[in-house]
Amino acid sequence: MSIHGGLIFGLIAGWILFGFESRKHNISLWVYADLIVPNILLAQAIGRWGNFFNHELLGAPIAPEKLMWLPSFIRDNLFKWYVPNLVPNNFHPTEVIGINGKPVNPTDFNNLQYFQPIFLYESLTNILLWFLIVIALPLIFRYSYYWRFKKEEPDFMQLSWKGVWAKWYYDIKPDPMVVNNLSQQVNLKKFYFKNKHKMTKKQAMKEHWKYCGARLKQIFIADVRELEKIENPHRLKIFRCGIKNGMYIAGYNFIRIILETQRDDHDLFLKNMWILDYVILSLMIVFGIILILFAQWTAVIKWRKGGWLYEKQY
Repeated sequence: MSIHGGLIFGLIAGWILFGFESRKHNISLWVYADLIVPNILLAQAIGRWGNFFNHELLGAPIAPEKLMWLPSFIRDNLFKWYVPNLVPNNFHPTEVIGINGKPVNPTDFNNLQYFQPIFLYESLTNILLWFLIVIALPLIFRYSYYWRFKKEEPDFMQLSWKGVWAKWYYDIKPDPMVVNNLSQQVNLKKFYFKNKHKMTKKQAMKEHWKYCGARLKQIFIADVRELEKIENPHRLKIFRCGIKNGMYIAGYNFIRIILETQRDDHDLFLKNMWILDYVILSLMIVFGIILILFAQWTAVIKWRKGGWLYEKQY
């Protein structure tokens, strides 16, 4: 029921569906992911209000006078329904947790226990993180070069920053034959299995292992820096596709690990296992950071293909 479960199975489904679309249209899978994944933050921000209406995902107990900064419709509903340890059949809660831990009437505002509005903190920080990933950082990347462009190219003085980028990046169209030549790879299957019909089963198995080793070597020694140079001759610092996914993973789990400190054990990502909970969330943050570094500085010089869509067509 955790958002992480939805993300994991959503990732698997998306990988399969958009994997076919990716190969069909020569569009990187990361392009689809960047268009979809960060916007999940808005869905999460809206969904947390559903938790509020259900009186779920509230934090530590708090005195009502410390909640006066909130609107009354939020402040007066920051209580938890009282649920007995042995839940009766067809149970429907009508009482809430009081200051002494015993059930009280939800209209007894003097005696009911109020809790921190974690749902609100998460909702607002999700929106802030979405704005940072989808709007702010890409604009900063582009606008930071605006004045450099105008200084080096006086003819650009009448262009907007979008116009400058179009001239210096998106309007660059290298020779497709050059791009194709740089993208060519040895067809290892034809090399190792050209006489497969003449091979015995043992020989075919031996060639198969040779092929796997050569394929692995081809992946690790791949280098497409020349392709990057002709596609980005001004050596602009581009906000690479895949970064937004890494920022979502690292950013959301960073928010989550902070808010976990205010949750009850049964409200944790891994219920009643707070050590493992923090370990897994920390590993997700590390994974997100690694993905950011990989997308920005590694994949772009090793494993991109000519004729595929990434940030632009190459």
